[in-house]
Amino acid sequence: MVYEKLAERVEKLDRRLTNYQFDVETDVAWARIAEPGLYFPWSFVADFGVPTNVLEENSEAGSLFQWAYAVSMCEAFIALEDMILDFVALERENLPATRSLTLLCDEEKKHVELFQRLGAELRKMRPDDTERFDAAYAPTRKFFEEMLTGYKAHEEKETLHFVFWLLTTFFEEFTIYVDDKLRGNEAIQPTWASAHAAHRREETQHVVTDLAYLDTIRLDAPSRDDTSEIFLAALARGLPRFTGYDAALAMVHGAHPEIGSIAPSVPTMKTPFFRAVSEAPQFRRTRQHAPALARTARRG
Repeated sequence: MVYEKLAERVEKLDRRLTNYQFDVETDVAWARIAEPGLYFPWSFVADFGVPTNVLEENSEAGSLFQWAYAVSMCEAFIALEDMILDFVALERENLPATRSLTLLCDEEKKHVELFQRLGAELRKMRPDDTERFDAAYAPTRKFFEEMLTGYKAHEEKETLHFVFWLLTTFFEEFTIYVDDKLRGNEAIQPTWASAHAAHRREETQHVVTDLAYLDTIRLDAPSRDDTSEIFLAALARGLPRFTGYDAALAMVHGAHPEIGSIAPSVPTMKTPFFRAVSEAPQFRRTRQHAPALARTARRG
């Protein structure tokens, strides 16, 4: 048995109302898709260590980066949400069924639909660039495929489930973090902003479900600590893929070699974004279950 006392933990959660859910058609401003705007504040991009001044000074390269990063984030969100669904199907015998898990899976299917549609709309805006984008994104796609293969090969079920739910918690807290960075910024493209605001409503509920499963895995404190070290190393190594900006960097570098390197100028674990993961309130549940990350925050 991988979990203990899960039924007690989710009893109240399973009775929650579903008025938090969004409607893909009515809660996303599809009619405004052609309006101009940024997809990300440049300050958000700079937090990954990217020298954004180069992109801001070259409008063509900057516009390409914004578009490619938006498409890449759609693809990364689709991949990660599909992975959640694949994992639940793969581990069905070891994952106790609850109403909360059913809601999470149904809503993740809707999120895949949302970001597939949004990505398709973005691709229509720059049809001549889509083939080059797909080539730039190919290594990231392979990265996610290898993650799922790794899940399938892992035989220590408690550790496997702990890593899965911890990564899922990080991803869903990241979606909340993204919405916080977009919210209230009039420079952000309105359809893009509305999609992330809608997405956030359900992801906030998913985090609560994640924690119920994470807390009840039969894994003692030392084992959780050791496993969180593995999670931290994987997060540092895979962050450009998880957060989606690596393909955008590759595409701009290929299209505009004249601007030089726009690769992050500092190691991943020294970036302002990684500091946010270690300190910002949006990631507090990830830190709560990853002692290694909490230690990183204390060390500064």
